[in-house]
Amino acid sequence: MAKLITQLLALLILFIPSLSCPHHQKQALLHFKASILNATAYSSNKDMLLFSFKSWNTTSDCCNWERVHCSSRFDSRTVIALYLDNLVELLVLTSTIFTPLFHIRSLTHLDISLNGIEGELPGNGWANLSKLVHLDLRWNNFNGSIPSQLFHLRNLQYLDLKWNSFQGELPGNNWANLSKLVHLDLFGNDFNGSIPSQLFYLRNLQYLDMSRNSFYGILSEEVGSMKIPKEIWNMTKLKWLYLSENNIFGEIPSSILNLKELETLDLSTNKLSMEIPIDIGNLSNITNLDLSNNKLIGEILYWISTLKTLTTLDLISQNQLEGMFPQWLAEMEVSIIILSYNNLTGSLPPRLFDSQNLHALNLSQNNFYGELPNNIGNATKLRFLILDENDFSGKIPKSISINEFGILDLSSNRFSGELNSNLFARFMDVSSNNFSGELPTNFSQETTVLLMGENHFSGNFPRMLTNMSNLLYLDMHDNKITGELANFISQTSNLQVLNLKNNYLQGSIPDSIFNLSKLQILDLSSNQLVGKILAKFGNLVGMIETVDTHSSSIDTTFGSSFLSFPTKFGDLIVNWKKSTQGSLKALKILNISHNNLSGMVPASLGHLESLEGLDLSHNKLSGSIPKSFAKLQELTILDVSNNKLTVGYAECKFRCYVQKSYQCHQQNQHRLKLRRHGSHGKEWGLDTHLRNLQYLDMGVNSFQGELPGNGLANLSKLVHLDLRWNDFNGSIPSQLFYLRNLQYLDWKWNSFQGELPGNNWANLSKLVHLDLFGNDFNGSIPSQLFYLRNLQYLDMSRNSFHGILSEEVGSMKIPKEIWNMTKLKWLYLSENNIFGEIPSSILNLKELETLDLSTNKLSKEIPIDIGNLSNITNLDLSNNKLIGTIPSSIQKLTKLQRLNLESNLLIGEIPSSLFNIKDLEYLFLGDNNLTWNNKANIVTKSMLSVLSMKSCGLTGEIPYWISTLKTLTTLDLSQNQLEGMFPQWLAEMEVSIIILSYNNLTGSLPPCLFDSQNLHALNLSQNNFYGELPNNIGNATKLRFLILDENNFSGKIPKSISINEFGILDLSSNRFFGELSPLKSICQIHGCVFK
Repeated sequence: MAKLITQLLALLILFIPSLSCPHHQKQALLHFKASILNATAYSSNKDMLLFSFKSWNTTSDCCNWERVHCSSRFDSRTVIALYLDNLVELLVLTSTIFTPLFHIRSLTHLDISLNGIEGELPGNGWANLSKLVHLDLRWNNFNGSIPSQLFHLRNLQYLDLKWNSFQGELPGNNWANLSKLVHLDLFGNDFNGSIPSQLFYLRNLQYLDMSRNSFYGILSEEVGSMKIPKEIWNMTKLKWLYLSENNIFGEIPSSILNLKELETLDLSTNKLSMEIPIDIGNLSNITNLDLSNNKLIGEILYWISTLKTLTTLDLISQNQLEGMFPQWLAEMEVSIIILSYNNLTGSLPPRLFDSQNLHALNLSQNNFYGELPNNIGNATKLRFLILDENDFSGKIPKSISINEFGILDLSSNRFSGELNSNLFARFMDVSSNNFSGELPTNFSQETTVLLMGENHFSGNFPRMLTNMSNLLYLDMHDNKITGELANFISQTSNLQVLNLKNNYLQGSIPDSIFNLSKLQILDLSSNQLVGKILAKFGNLVGMIETVDTHSSSIDTTFGSSFLSFPTKFGDLIVNWKKSTQGSLKALKILNISHNNLSGMVPASLGHLESLEGLDLSHNKLSGSIPKSFAKLQELTILDVSNNKLTVGYAECKFRCYVQKSYQCHQQNQHRLKLRRHGSHGKEWGLDTHLRNLQYLDMGVNSFQGELPGNGLANLSKLVHLDLRWNDFNGSIPSQLFYLRNLQYLDWKWNSFQGELPGNNWANLSKLVHLDLFGNDFNGSIPSQLFYLRNLQYLDMSRNSFHGILSEEVGSMKIPKEIWNMTKLKWLYLSENNIFGEIPSSILNLKELETLDLSTNKLSKEIPIDIGNLSNITNLDLSNNKLIGTIPSSIQKLTKLQRLNLESNLLIGEIPSSLFNIKDLEYLFLGDNNLTWNNKANIVTKSMLSVLSMKSCGLTGEIPYWISTLKTLTTLDLSQNQLEGMFPQWLAEMEVSIIILSYNNLTGSLPPCLFDSQNLHALNLSQNNFYGELPNNIGNATKLRFLILDENNFSGKIPKSISINEFGILDLSSNRFFGELSPLKSICQIHGCVFK
């Protein structure tokens, strides 16, 4: 018998096929291996790949290879599963790489996720894999549409395509072929169109995620909307439904309430509107409900209390819900409550904090108010308390120190008093409150982020920092911290961000701060620091080495995969300079601006090669910008403005404008000689190889010479360029027009000259702000400039634009093309030589808020339709040759705040309607040929602060209606023919500046005039006033200019006048007599005149 059995076994061995994997499948896998290795031949990851495929060779059975799983049938073995996920990192593979796998027809499970494969998904081979049950393609970069062959996989139960780049509409048909599908994940692609209704007939589906796509639907009865299909009720086995971050409109369909097995429903970040369905409480198995970031309205409805299994509630955030925090919700024992970004109000019910389940409470950005309940410490499991941007007030309850918080955010409220020093929180933000007293000294050693800015903390910099070994971020900006920075700050060795701006710190920057080797953001701006910038700044290793710090949020999960709140750092990314594009976010920042630092800029700052933001502005630094700055290749923001860098003459230019002194005139002539003899050869002081620079401010220094042409083109990323208040000269280099990203350009108060280039302005199409004020440009304004359609601010004032000979000889007319600048808000063309009329095209600038055409040679009439400039707040047409009457349409300028029509040739009556413009604060009508109707019944509605009607033909007494101008500070009625006495009502008005000179006024001055604590200047020159000056004249302690010459005053000068410190005192041509009171204090005042 034994012999017979042996013979039978031998026969079985001969006839039963080999139990190793089939040869053709082995060859397909080896082909796949070879394709991978060839694609990564020059990669640093090749060794890792070789290790992954170490077992894949020609001599061994492929069923024994790693990542390969075969069937275990007695008669044969075939490959049924391939786990090829995460083979390579940081590499790009093409989609043809896995074509060999289509030859393995026995596959039921295929995972090729996390491989960075790109390209369209191959179509032809999928029909071979008809046994496939599980297909995982997530975290690649596949694009194109889903191939139709995929819908022939009738056995498919699991399909994961998330985090790819598939696009287009989902196929409308063939979904019925995937009737066995249990799991479908399309998260994070670029699908669009509507969700096909056939998809919702997959009755076995338990998991569906279509979030973060671009589903937008097709036109229907609700135009442009994509409604949630009513067919969704067919999916009775569905447990997890995610449709967030799409563009779904309309209501939440009642059919969704039939999904009785549903545990998670996420419809967040869409455009759903309506009140939350009252029957949503029928979803009895729901544990996670998220309807946040929609347009839901109404109150938090009571039906939520019926969801007994609910542990997480985020159906509310970023909607428009109102009402108070419900008592029933406080009693529900929910673990996670997120109600942020709504309009909820009221105080918090104390019962909420008696919960032993409450783990996270986020009420950020609502309108809650009142004090926090004293029993807040009873919620012993509370780890995340986020109450920022509400209106809570009062002291923080002492019981809060019992809790051990992961995140405690109380910022942007009205909490007050001293801060409890025993708070335990890893991430704590108490900024923007009214806390006071000395800084707490007993924070937890586990604290990582501590934000305390914008309070009223005082005292010296706290030594408690030495105990906080884990502290990474410290922000105490905008407080009242005094004293010097102590050396013990270096003991907080892990510190990455230190923000102490806008305090009262004094002394020099201590050497010890340079031992903070991990420091990446240092902001000491707006303090009272003195001394030099030490060379040791170049030792800040954290600003030298490049570290991956591109995430501005911190993992706060603490073991929970669900909870991940972004931790905001308030002002940690320093309140940096903003271009018109928005904030330029820097990660490595050094800001020591707005102090009293002096001396040279140390070359060692050039060692901080990973620095992205450097602000040295508003100090007293001198010398030049070091050449070592060329190494700051990561720099995006550089501000050296408001210093004394490089020796130049810009300061003299300013003084000449203000003082017009002979000495300054001589210096200015010397400057012109230097320019003619080649002073332009000096460098402008900045290396132009900083190719990442986006923001550059060199304004208010003493730089001089011509701008370099060749180097300027290197700064191609520049968005903001500010060179104001220097002494640059020469013409605009043509390379400027290569800066196609430029949005802000300010060159005012320099000495640029010549004509503006006529071409290439179109390259600066992104320009929003252009300021050329106070240079020496001439010629005409090129019409191409007026095609800058994004321009909002244009100032070309105080130049020498004069134009060329045309039909109007010697004129430079305002180009008609100006109408193209439809976004223009501020237009300044004053102090040039512009002739002709104001073009009607300028009335098309509907956004215009300021129009200043003053001090030119404009003639003809003011456009009759000037009232069409409905947004204008400041209109200045003064010092021209305009004729005709003031157009009645001006009264339509309801937003007008400042109107200046002085020094023209205008005629006719002053329209009384001007005084009905409610927002009008400044009105200048003098030096015209205007007349005033004394019989006009004026009922003023304006808020006039300054009224100048000099030389307007006023007769009779000073108009009484002026007494109704309760906000008046300056009154100029000089050079008229006014008569009568100084009005008692005017003496009582508390006006600061009164100018009534060159009239026929008479009488004595009312004593109450000098009881005013606001009177600053009084000019009554050349009238017929008489009598003695009031004895109380010294009561007007702010009086600096008293001009009473050429009247008929008499008597002794009151002794009290010696109290005043005058700039000008003119009592000449009167009949004063007697001894002159001591006026030493007066004559010591600079510019004092005594006649």
